[in-house]
Amino acid sequence: MIQSNPSQPTTQYQQNQQEEGKIIDLKFEIFRYLRYWYWFALGIFIALFVAYTYLRYTPNVYGTNAKIKIIDNSAGGFKMPSMGGVSLFSRSRVNLENEIEIIKSYRLNEQVVRNLGLQTSFTTLGYIAEKKLWRDQPFDLEWLLPQDSLDLKKVTFEVLLAEDGFRIYSEEADELNLKQLFPYNQQVTFQKIPFKIRLKPGFKGSDFKFRVNLETLHKTTMALIANVEINNVGKESEVLNLTYNGQNQAKNEDILNELIRVFDKDGVQDRQKVSERTIDFVNDRFISLTRELDSIESGKAGYKSQNSISFLEADAGSAAMRKESSYKELVAMDLQVELSRMLNDLLLASDYSLLPGDIGLTNPAINALIQEYNTNILEKERLKISAGVQHPMTLNMMKILRDMKNNLQLSITNYQNQLKTSLKQLERLNQTSLGLYSKLPEKEKMIRGIERQQEIKESLYMILLTKREEAAVNLAITEPSIKVVDYAITAQIPVSPKRSIIWLASLMIGLLIPFGLLFLFFASDTKVHSRKDLNDINPQIPIIAEVPHMENQEMVMEANDRSVLGEVFRILRTNITYLLPVTSSEDAKVIFVTSTTKGEGKTFTSTNTAIAFSALKKKVLMIGADVRNPQLHKLFHVEKSIKGLTNFLYDASIDWRENRVKGPMDNPYLDIIYSGPIPPNPAELLSNGRLEILLNEAKKEYDYIIVDTAPTILVTDTLLISQLADLTIYMTRANYTEKKILAFSGELHEQKKLINMAYVINDVGAGKAYGYGYGYGYGYKYSYNYGYGYGYSEDNEGSKKSKPFWKRLFSKA
Repeated sequence: MIQSNPSQPTTQYQQNQQEEGKIIDLKFEIFRYLRYWYWFALGIFIALFVAYTYLRYTPNVYGTNAKIKIIDNSAGGFKMPSMGGVSLFSRSRVNLENEIEIIKSYRLNEQVVRNLGLQTSFTTLGYIAEKKLWRDQPFDLEWLLPQDSLDLKKVTFEVLLAEDGFRIYSEEADELNLKQLFPYNQQVTFQKIPFKIRLKPGFKGSDFKFRVNLETLHKTTMALIANVEINNVGKESEVLNLTYNGQNQAKNEDILNELIRVFDKDGVQDRQKVSERTIDFVNDRFISLTRELDSIESGKAGYKSQNSISFLEADAGSAAMRKESSYKELVAMDLQVELSRMLNDLLLASDYSLLPGDIGLTNPAINALIQEYNTNILEKERLKISAGVQHPMTLNMMKILRDMKNNLQLSITNYQNQLKTSLKQLERLNQTSLGLYSKLPEKEKMIRGIERQQEIKESLYMILLTKREEAAVNLAITEPSIKVVDYAITAQIPVSPKRSIIWLASLMIGLLIPFGLLFLFFASDTKVHSRKDLNDINPQIPIIAEVPHMENQEMVMEANDRSVLGEVFRILRTNITYLLPVTSSEDAKVIFVTSTTKGEGKTFTSTNTAIAFSALKKKVLMIGADVRNPQLHKLFHVEKSIKGLTNFLYDASIDWRENRVKGPMDNPYLDIIYSGPIPPNPAELLSNGRLEILLNEAKKEYDYIIVDTAPTILVTDTLLISQLADLTIYMTRANYTEKKILAFSGELHEQKKLINMAYVINDVGAGKAYGYGYGYGYGYKYSYNYGYGYGYSEDNEGSKKSKPFWKRLFSKA
């Protein structure tokens, strides 16, 4: 048989124990928490109940979405619809950020609030939950104040509907005594706000309670702006996605659809301003042109009358044909001069207002500048509304307009200079043609001049008339500013509360809170609970037994006890024989039983170990050496004043054999020497050499001597006599011994102050808090690493029964 010696190096078994102590025992950790499965079940139940209550009484918030495409109307102008549109491959110049700011502008959202009457809201009141209403309340409420005055009012009250009238409830109503019954359709004044309530047709019943809330226009509008989210679908896309979240699905859809309608109408009105400005300009010019034509015709008639001219002879054939071409060019050139002059006068007279587009100038550069100038004028007006006059973008646009106006004036001036040069050339050409008519009377020349002026004015009149008709058509059929991709659609799954997330979160919280509390409990626990704690702290010291927690069982076993207690100490007895040193001497082996502090079970362990050895018919002497606080007499129910060890140590004339007594139940193999009276100087008695004499003499008569010594951390008694032992059993108690004081026992072992030291853990499984329970009674299986398994039972010896896994997992014993 292989035995260990304290002087030998660390064994392979101890090295394995050290390596195992560094590895996390996952099964141990899991079972430690599963021991409190009912706390996890309770936590999950409470968390799920709270989640159910929250979801039951929290109103659902639904998300409503709509999509619109912004149409690029920058290529539009003073054209008939049939005159062509934007090229298929032209790139859009829509600024989506500007459009988003316009949609979220206060002006447009205020119009939505007014159109839908969002200032007034109705809520049906239940015992716990409330529900927002939207045009489905059983009554109509009419405020009897002008809209401007109502925009600044704010009031909240509750209305209780009855068959023959209604009642008002609020703190102010209590003060004003307004809980009286008011008939329907009668004016009621509350907080200086008159109103009427009318029941809708088909409503029956009574005691229905509703809350009426009137909010100020500004606050309602700002709340609407904050709740509307607008995002572009993609970087290259011109589609905007509008989102609105609210409790009532129909209200969400109405708000988004109305916002789209107001935005579209606003854009259409912006483009109609160009056509309206063109019509106004043409109408003003008609008045002056009519006066000028009347003046020319009157001058022509007066000239003919004064000169007695009835008609002009036809021009000579070839001469008339040659001058006709030059004459037409001259007329067209004069027309361009007149148009450029009119446009220049309008540009100088206007203060950054819209210009008539395409009035007949043949210069494409000027027509393009006029179109771009009008587009920027509209953009400036929109920026003023959405961003403000002092916004950097507005100021930048004003600068662009100033530059464009200057550029336009310069272009018109240059064009006029070109026309004058061309006109002079045409006039010289015409003079050449007229030279052929030098012989014609001067009166013919004057008539032609008058007719030419008349034709110019008539042509200008017809051009303006045509443009006015085009502008009127454009005004009547103005293209929309947006294309509705999808009208407001509400998802059936609410965006808030997130039910799946709340259920999952409540489940996690139900698990994490008990886990966190248990983790804190385990982390703050400083007690020893199992062999794992001893191996983690002092892996070099072997553990030779674990004594389980015993309920309702005698503390002292019988000699041939077949109970769980007997099995444990038989295992301890076997393991002690492995640790005792091998000597050639036939003398008895001395076994000390000590602990760190009192209450760890050293007297209980030493007594039952002595009985276990005596059951082998080995002569055993048990000595109570804890002379300061003796406990051995309590186990055997003897008087405390019985003579014992202290009597022998004090009086040299006394033979130690005179103080020994027989063990319990007249066990012939067990003798006991009690501690005796408590001395005033126990340390001096134990170190006077008499105890060594007793042990040397007793070794000749006994096979084993078991000494119950004092705790090591409280007194020095045990350390004074520790060199007399062959084996020292160091007791620890589960749920009692502090982990930090185990370092003290480790120091004693390292410094060899305790000979051949080994641990015994007492009361294992008492707390059941660490997943370390024992199923003693039936199918007890000892957990020590040596692997000893027993199937003994107190009631039925030899039977081998095992409990089901779930019973062993949650067993309380």
